[in-house]
Amino acid sequence: MADPYEDWDVRSYFLNVGIGDSSVHILINRVTNHLESGVLIDGGVKGAVDAVSTAITAIPEFVNDPAFRLTAVVVTHFDEDHVGGLLKLLYDDWVGRNPRLSIYTTLQTVFYCPMVASKSKIDNGRKIRLEEMQNPLAYNLQFRGPLQNDQWVTICRAMPSTYALGYDMFSNTHHRTGTFYTGPPQNWPVTFNDVYAHCNYLTGKTRPIFLVYGIDSCNLDPVNNGHNS
Repeated sequence: MADPYEDWDVRSYFLNVGIGDSSVHILINRVTNHLESGVLIDGGVKGAVDAVSTAITAIPEFVNDPAFRLTAVVVTHFDEDHVGGLLKLLYDDWVGRNPRLSIYTTLQTVFYCPMVASKSKIDNGRKIRLEEMQNPLAYNLQFRGPLQNDQWVTICRAMPSTYALGYDMFSNTHHRTGTFYTGPPQNWPVTFNDVYAHCNYLTGKTRPIFLVYGIDSCNLDPVNNGHNS
C-alpha cells in the first residue's frame, strides 16, 4: 500500500516580475483534486503589481477554485524588489473592496516576514504596520486607509522573525503541537531533527510540509539549536 504522502502534489509557479522575485507554491490533493494550501512568496517591485495579480489569478488551480484564498504570504527580506509589489498587491486589494471580500487573503492567512528592517520598510507605519499584542504575545498585519483619521484594520495574522522557525506554512501549524497559529511558539529555535521527530505529517508520512529554513541570521540546523546561519 502506498503512503498517504503519495496522494499529494506540490506545484510551484515562478512569476515573471522583471526585477526581483515572486512565486506561488500550492498543495493539491491528487485524490480529490482539492486545492489545500497556497503560499505567495515576494512580489517584485511596486511596478510589478499588475503582473503579479494577473499571474496569480491565471494559475489554473485558482481559476478552478475561485473561492480559495492564500494560506500564507511570505516576505523573504525587505529589499524593494521583493516586498514592494507584494505589499502593494495586498494593500490595493484591501482599499478597493471590503476586506472580507479580499481575493487574496482571509483573517486566517498568516504573514511571515523577518523582523530585521521591518519597522522601517513596512511603509514606516503610515498605511501598513505590524501590530504587536501582549498577553498573549501575537502579531497582526494591519492596514489603514489614506485619510488621516482612518482606523487601523487587521488584515491577517503575522509571524515575524525566528518565531516562524518550525511552522508549516501549508497549514500554519507548529511542528511540535500540530495546532493552528495562535501566536509565537514556546519551543524555538528548532532543528531538523526536532522537526522530523515531532511533526506528525512527517512521522506518519501523510503530507508534505513547507518550512521556513532560515530567518534573521538563524536557521534550522541538523542537530544544534538553530543558531548562526
